[in-house]
Amino acid sequence: MNRILTATCSIICILCVACVSAKERYEEGQRAEASGQFSHAAGLYLDSLQRDAQYAAARIGLERTGVKAVAEHFRLAQRFEASGRLAEAEAQFQLADDLMGSAAGLSVPIDAPGGYAQRRADVLTAVTDQLLNEGDRYLSKREWTSAAREYSAAAKRPACTPQQLKRAQEGCYASWLAAAGESLDKGRFDDSDIHVAKAMSIYGASSIESQSARDMKRAISDARYRDMLLQANQRIEAGRFQSAYIVVQDALEIYGVDAQSTAEARALRDRIIELGAVSVAVMPVWPSPRIKHVPAGVLGAIDDRLEDQYWSAPPLFIRLREERVVRRELRAAECERQVLTNEEAIAIGQSLGVDYVVLPVMTRCDLDRQELALGYMVQLTNGSAAELKVHNRRTLRLVCDYRILCIADGTTLAEGVIETESARNHRHAPPDLNVNPKDLDLTKRDMGIRGSGGFRLRTNFALPALTQRR
Repeated sequence: MNRILTATCSIICILCVACVSAKERYEEGQRAEASGQFSHAAGLYLDSLQRDAQYAAARIGLERTGVKAVAEHFRLAQRFEASGRLAEAEAQFQLADDLMGSAAGLSVPIDAPGGYAQRRADVLTAVTDQLLNEGDRYLSKREWTSAAREYSAAAKRPACTPQQLKRAQEGCYASWLAAAGESLDKGRFDDSDIHVAKAMSIYGASSIESQSARDMKRAISDARYRDMLLQANQRIEAGRFQSAYIVVQDALEIYGVDAQSTAEARALRDRIIELGAVSVAVMPVWPSPRIKHVPAGVLGAIDDRLEDQYWSAPPLFIRLREERVVRRELRAAECERQVLTNEEAIAIGQSLGVDYVVLPVMTRCDLDRQELALGYMVQLTNGSAAELKVHNRRTLRLVCDYRILCIADGTTLAEGVIETESARNHRHAPPDLNVNPKDLDLTKRDMGIRGSGGFRLRTNFALPALTQRR
């Protein structure tokens, strides 16, 4: 019971506060009205009525002072209009409109004075014309951005007539198009693209009215394309082939790599690759004298792996001599199966007519064996049993040092390490017999261990270092 009484008292207190607040606003409105401040008084009566919609005195006060306040705003608007202060006249009409709209929302109609609607429309139209005239003035002074700003402001006005909207769109379109042309003349292609995009947004990119903007966009693309080709040729003359290649690739993206209009750029790209490419000969891998034993087939396997992973698809600007040509030159020099010195490798490179020689030398060869007795028991026909032991994860690890030698001056351009490993996950496989091996008296020699695997490279090869000078 006490809780109900407490809640009821709280609600009564809140209502009393609201009533007192509404009354205070009403009394303030009376004082403002008595001093002739009708606009301020109407605002206070309106506030009072918003706090208490049943306050009859506030409603009567709003009806009485509202008409006088609107009439006051109307007189001020006419005075400002006569003196050419159109923005201030429009502000007075806006105040009157807001008051009448708010009062109407509380079911208090306030009638506007005679001629109000016509004068209001004339002022709003005149303000829009003023913005359009400002746009024309900026356009004549070649201040394109300012002109577009004024035209855009005019087009966004609610009271803008169809004729005014057409004039604003035409002016804004012309301003952005002129700005695009000026930026294009100065070689500021990005700015030109921005301005053209704004021009095309006025009527729509595919509209008939935007045809001149589309033509401008094509002209910008053509100019950008020609400028990029000029930059590429300048970088070719300076020996900066990789930089020239990047510029040409960007030029190709303008129209599409396969477009007919990019034939010149594609030809230039091929010329850049031809001029900037360096020729390289890679010597076969051979073990260092410190390595006493290399498992059979390892040298051929690692050469094949390097061929598959690197030599068949060399980096851009790298032209590799064919392996058979290199080996033929090594045989002719009688040094095919040995570690070459720098001098010998450079001599081979000179014979091959290359710019660089890659000289790999195997410096480490480790073989890990793990024999795991898996307990695979085979029951033979004579009643005895045989145990198969499987060699699992037999891993061969190789380390090859390499040097990249410059043929022209005999210097070492780069050094590094190639790490490889061959992981063979072996499994047991019975001998290839036409009968069931369990029916035979197997020997250890008959128990075959087979597996599959191959080298995988764990370190990247530094051929791109050859192009750093270009």
